[in-house]
Amino acid sequence: MSKDSAVKMLPSSPSKTSVSAVDFPCEMYNDALFFKEEAKKLDPTSENYRLRWRYLRASIIFSLTSTEAYVNTFISDHVSNTLGQPDMAQKLSKKRLSLDTKLEYILPLTTGKRMDKTKKEWIDYKAIRKIRDKLVHYDKGEEIYKDKAPYGINMANAEKGIEMVRGIVKQLCALTKKRYPPWVDQTQSWIPVNIENSSYT
Repeated sequence: MSKDSAVKMLPSSPSKTSVSAVDFPCEMYNDALFFKEEAKKLDPTSENYRLRWRYLRASIIFSLTSTEAYVNTFISDHVSNTLGQPDMAQKLSKKRLSLDTKLEYILPLTTGKRMDKTKKEWIDYKAIRKIRDKLVHYDKGEEIYKDKAPYGINMANAEKGIEMVRGIVKQLCALTKKRYPPWVDQTQSWIPVNIENSSYT
């Protein structure tokens, strides 16, 4: 990792150790953690319920954004560096393919391996994607802010989204016997601070 792109991640809780990490998927994962934590601070039965919904909604969206960004980077890096096809990687990055298409078709084509659809992270991914679709294609006749709704904006699904990111990143790395990034093990949000001469060890 170049020193120009490195940042030091300091946890928002002093009990956590610092960790070096970078990249857009990492930032989005950190935001997902942050907004979930903010939502947890609010009483769901108080007048703050709309603010709580905002935080939970943001956390869920950031989790899916982190996942898609990591999948894009993972496939591009594998095609460019492992397969030695940078031109193909560039062409793939320009195509507007759905995340489903990338995971179910592009991933097997480029790595020769498929994700295990029986694992929790895949099942969680399908649920979180459905929630995202309900937000993007919102129908005012459908209630999505119910604490116990399976596809609603609630704490359970915010937590499910975060576990989805961690599970998918780890499974992708396991497919290619690659070390997964250390930010995946973070369970609390942290404060990113720019530093020089920093890199993974």
